[in-house]
Amino acid sequence: VDLTLQCGESDMAKDERINRILGNLENLDFAKVISRIRAILPKNDKAEFAEAWNSSGGALRFLVKQIHISNYMSEAQQYQYLRNYLHLFGAHPDDWANVAEVEMQRRALTHLESYKSLIQRATGERRNEVWFAFEEAKQQFQEDH
Repeated sequence: VDLTLQCGESDMAKDERINRILGNLENLDFAKVISRIRAILPKNDKAEFAEAWNSSGGALRFLVKQIHISNYMSEAQQYQYLRNYLHLFGAHPDDWANVAEVEMQRRALTHLESYKSLIQRATGERRNEVWFAFEEAKQQFQEDH
């Protein structure tokens, strides 16, 4: 489940959203790109895009967030939380966080690739700029991982 709460209408211009997408790509944060792309999709495409992401990476994104939240716990609480609630055993919490983060980003990258035409339509006149940035980020991610 990926919930975003918002009060009122967003007043962020599409151009600003695309600038943020480019920044997220530069940071190799493909999962964040998904949420930003979803925000600029036409209403009739949002559900399919979100459902597909929830199916392939949503649970993993939730796990990543839970591991990050556990960093605010004492070490003893953190190990207990990871073991008893997240069913993660044996490795240090930072190791679990790294493994889960990389896999989440890999799945997000794959998801974005599979929706290339939809993303290009949604990004309009900036589609080439966005897709070029995506391809560069993809290459960097693959080199790093």
